[in-house]
Amino acid sequence: MTRSFQVLAALASVATLGAGCNPPVCGPGTKQVQQANGDVRCLPADAPVGSGTIPCDVDGGSIILGGICQSRTICGQNTTPMMAPDGTINCVGTGGSGGCAPCTPPGAGKFCVTGNLYDFSTNAQVMAGGPSVHYALYEPTAFLGDPTTTPLAQIDDTKGCFTFPSVAVPASGLIAIGVTDTAGTLQLTAVGEQVASNQTYQMDVYQLKKSTVASWNQGAGLDYTTSGAYVGLYYDNPVPVSSNLSIAADTNPVAGVQIAIVGGSVTTPHYFDPSRDMIKAADTATSAVGGAIAPPPGGVVTFTANGGTCMTGPCKWEAHPGGSAPGAVFIDRFHNCNLSPMAATCQ
Repeated sequence: MTRSFQVLAALASVATLGAGCNPPVCGPGTKQVQQANGDVRCLPADAPVGSGTIPCDVDGGSIILGGICQSRTICGQNTTPMMAPDGTINCVGTGGSGGCAPCTPPGAGKFCVTGNLYDFSTNAQVMAGGPSVHYALYEPTAFLGDPTTTPLAQIDDTKGCFTFPSVAVPASGLIAIGVTDTAGTLQLTAVGEQVASNQTYQMDVYQLKKSTVASWNQGAGLDYTTSGAYVGLYYDNPVPVSSNLSIAADTNPVAGVQIAIVGGSVTTPHYFDPSRDMIKAADTATSAVGGAIAPPPGGVVTFTANGGTCMTGPCKWEAHPGGSAPGAVFIDRFHNCNLSPMAATCQ
């Protein structure tokens, strides 16, 4: 599952290692870019091979970057690309959860969680004013057994964000937040986290169109719509602290990564290529998009990954317990342990 089943320690240190004397060998869909400090690293190419198949209004000012259609405007510091109700993407300040109330300490035995909504296909934050989205807060082990189980709390909103201000901490200490809609256009998705009494959390979530899942079905020859799926996204970024799971902080997707299970194997893994909307059945590792997908493993297992070239050299990936359920797509984000060797998920 997503970070629902993790126990994250506060970061004791963040080790930033140089790229070394030899520049990285960049894989397909990536390019070498020299950083301000002289280091050379692999970043997604502006227009990877096959980009002609990615829906993108390039004539209208958009650009394909890392396999994702984005605004040609480069967003500056403290801003992030956001999707407006008409589908256009603009740069908007990242000063919080938009029009949603911020979290305040909720008191003994309770927690507060707030977050922003991102579109899975574009990775752009969804702006206020669009269709109503349903957010539901679950205890994840119950959710895995039955995605129709009654949530601990739920809201419907058009603000592109959510806040659950004061919820009793489940006995397991775990939560999952599901996202869908009443109009029936979105597939049920979920992300998760471990929570504690009297604490507040930033926990961003994804919306995923059913039409995108239908495209995955076609590319993989599987029925994720019915069976559900587990999605891993791989980033050359430090492991975040558990109280701030911001999607905007993950900026460097990694190519050449293979999804894996500790002590087992992934059944029929597939990889997004050339965008998150599509699966290329012949791929055996991530493209520049940095994403993998697998059918539900039939229980809770420990996911990790192998391969990929990070700024520090060969990537070393976190290990996250995870799973999924029929009709639900759980989305997890993995980070480079070489940048966060003291993180609990890297031990």
